[in-house]
Parts: sequence; structure tokens; C-alpha cells
Amino acid sequence: MDGRFLMEVIREWAGKDRLFQLRTGEVLDLEQGCDAGIGVIYARLIAGQFWARDVMNALRLGLIGGGMDKLQAKALVDAHFGRIPMIESAALAAEIVIAVMTGVEPSEGSDEGEPADRLLFSDLGQISRVFNLSPVDLRQMPFADLLNLMRGYSAAGAAGRAPSEAEFEDMLAAYYAKEDAK
Repeated sequence: MDGRFLMEVIREWAGKDRLFQLRTGEVLDLEQGCDAGIGVIYARLIAGQFWARDVMNALRLGLIGGGMDKLQAKALVDAHFGRIPMIESAALAAEIVIAVMTGVEPSEGSDEGEPADRLLFSDLGQISRVFNLSPVDLRQMPFADLLNLMRGYSAAGAAGRAPSEAEFEDMLAAYYAKEDAK
């Protein structure tokens, strides 16, 4: 990894792949529309204590920042917002805000323009059980480590088994070797 971070999210939403990005102007509009600072919005989305307007505004402004016309973005969000479960919309809104707050490392072997693997925040409960982590452990984990944990879990498949102790030690050794090489 060369230290670059993506500040955009490409996800399938409302029937096709869409580019979501919050530039400075959209961040200011998001704060105004949600009557809160970006840090508060970020915390609400991550903690699952979001307001519907946090989610709707992040989606709409993310589409605008990604290049969509303002009226088209509003119409698309208004038309599709209630068609999927709120938690799925909130997960996407969280990804959009996370991208602007912390950046997201591109997946290995992928170009910046390709969609990254979908990360399902609903898998956190299962990940907690598989890796024997408490919610407190997850909250204290750096976000980049959490993303990598989720990617590994997703790569193993939702029905994947927990690694043995020896396999886990091998994974840790490989991870630390990669980190030391940076």
C-alpha cells in the first residue's frame, strides 16, 4: 500500500453503480442539513444512532459530490429511500461519511475507479462472535483494522469457520510482516 486513501465510494444503489463523494461544500451542506457537525454525524452513523435526515442528506449530497445534478440527486433519494431497509441505507451513508473522515484504503489489486468489496455492517455481530470480540473491543479498534477484519471475514464467506489458533497466528505473522515492510 502506498498510503493513498480513497475519499469516494462506488456502490450499487437504486439499480446501478453510483459514485458518492463529499467534497468540502457537501460536508458544509450536510452539517447544515443535519443541524450537527460532521464529527457528530459520523459518530451517529457509526453508533447506529443516526437520524433519517443524516442518512438521506449523506446519500443526496454524496451523489451530488459524485457528479449528479442536484435535482436528479434529490429525486433519486426521494424515490428510492424507502425501498430498502433503513439499515442498508444507513450503512451506505456511513461509508460515505467514513470516506471523507478517514479515507478508505483501496483493496489490494483494485484500481481506484473500481468498486471496493461491499462491507456489511450487519455482519459485525457475527464477526464479534467468530473472533470473540466484545462491542467495546470493536469500538476501540482503529477503523482501518475494522475494515480489514470485515474484508477478511467477507472473503471467508458468511458461513466461514473461525480460524484455528495456528491459522490465526499465521495470519497475524503475515499481517505484521506486511506492516513492517511499509
